[in-house]
Amino acid sequence: MQRMTDNMRKRAGELMAEGKADRFLGWEKGSFWWQSPPVEIKEASEADRLIWDLFCTANLAKYLQQMQSLEGKTGVFVKGCDARGVNRLVRDGVVDRDKVYLVGVPCPGMIDPDKVRKLVGDGDVTITQLEDGLSLKGPLGERKVTLDEVALDKCLLCRHPEPVGCDEVLEGTARAPFTGDPYAEVRELEELDSDERYDYWAEELSRCIRCYACRNVCPACNCIKCVFDMDRPNWLDGATNLSNNQVYQLIRFMHVAGRCIDCGECERACPMGIPLRKLAAKVDKDVSELFGPFEAGLDPEEKLPLGTFDPNDPDSFE
Repeated sequence: MQRMTDNMRKRAGELMAEGKADRFLGWEKGSFWWQSPPVEIKEASEADRLIWDLFCTANLAKYLQQMQSLEGKTGVFVKGCDARGVNRLVRDGVVDRDKVYLVGVPCPGMIDPDKVRKLVGDGDVTITQLEDGLSLKGPLGERKVTLDEVALDKCLLCRHPEPVGCDEVLEGTARAPFTGDPYAEVRELEELDSDERYDYWAEELSRCIRCYACRNVCPACNCIKCVFDMDRPNWLDGATNLSNNQVYQLIRFMHVAGRCIDCGECERACPMGIPLRKLAAKVDKDVSELFGPFEAGLDPEEKLPLGTFDPNDPDSFE
């Protein structure tokens, strides 16, 4: 991890000094052991703020949407999911690829802080990387674990840990791509009868406070004017009841159908712990079954299942 941190700092400084990037997006160490939030480097001399560790979870793609009005080119370090997020924004015409310089970082998977807390407690936690795993030290003692034991669920199911479509990729080792069934949890829910499924989602969505964190962090939610911010027509009122919460989540996931990159940021950002990736996976599964296997964000020129007109479509238009 330290070697990658050094390489990132060196490369960001070089690219800014060479004029290939006017600013750089990456991650820096936060106030707590489990925080490595996004950071914008505006000068080459600030490159030492950059860090690469097992908490660089935040997807940096969405920040590019806000930076398109800036002069010059923005450099950004990207994991596999970040790179797909950038491709998603480029495909939607929201980000100009010529104004972005992508530096890929092979991803070993990121740690879920909650899994660590369950093992060694909350408070002052120290994580040391070993040759064969991790050493966790906390209030409840010390544990030696593999990365997969404490990795984010989304990382365990990641099919593209290697960043795609980058201008360059730093040398490093990514985790092995997931090759199993990405919809196993969805199939379990599908086996329930309709009443049981309704009760499950009613219980989960009743906790939603409509903070819109899931929308704000999502690379696929990039409309200039969001339907949920409109007052004419007014699709939702301000009440956070079950009916409104269901409408909100169903509309949002239908809007990103065929465009979700499964970065898991919606679920990670949710303060109420709602399993939003299951909803996203269900929609993604339906899209793949109806239109053929498809994974969003692999190619900025990709044809979208729900965004492409073809007069030779095998299904009837009637």
